Amino acid sequence: MQFANNYNFPHSPLLAAQAGSGFAIHPLLVHFPIALLLVGSVALLWQLVLQWRDNRTLSNGLDETNLFIKNLDIFAIGALSLGYAGLVITIGAGLADLLGSPKGQVRDGWIPIAIIHLSAGFGLMLLYGILLFRRFLGFGYDPTTTASTIAPHFDWLTLAIVVSGIILLIVTGWFGGELVYSYRVGIS
Repeated sequence: MQFANNYNFPHSPLLAAQAGSGFAIHPLLVHFPIALLLVGSVALLWQLVLQWRDNRTLSNGLDETNLFIKNLDIFAIGALSLGYAGLVITIGAGLADLLGSPKGQVRDGWIPIAIIHLSAGFGLMLLYGILLFRRFLGFGYDPTTTASTIAPHFDWLTLAIVVSGIILLIVTGWFGGELVYSYRVGIS
């Protein structure tokens, strides 16, 4: 398969079925992981701020604030997990679409933007993978527990990962938009 600027990529059955059709899967899927990761990140950020403000490790018993923080944590974990699963699928679809999409109207200079977009996408996968690993395994979190381990305590590393994830999510989306709207990648 030959692309603009004489770049050759391997041919596969998936790409053969998609080649020339002008149908891309990545743009259809990309909005769901973005929304879920963003909502999950904001919910987790809110939970961390509440825990920091109240200086709570949720060992004070089950009052209304602790119950709200517990439910917020469960919501955040659910949204982040679904968003992460969607992210993995969307990255796979994006790679297939990149190789099989039409490049007839592509402007020069799109390849560095595509590499940045791909790198940021894999960075998101790594960052949110670490976050989910820490939330599920790193703290010994059990959502069925009503004792002092209802939710993880506030920590600065989780806060840094969440804020970095939100920023990287915005950067990844911006570069993806640049590929389509400025460089015309995937436009037939």
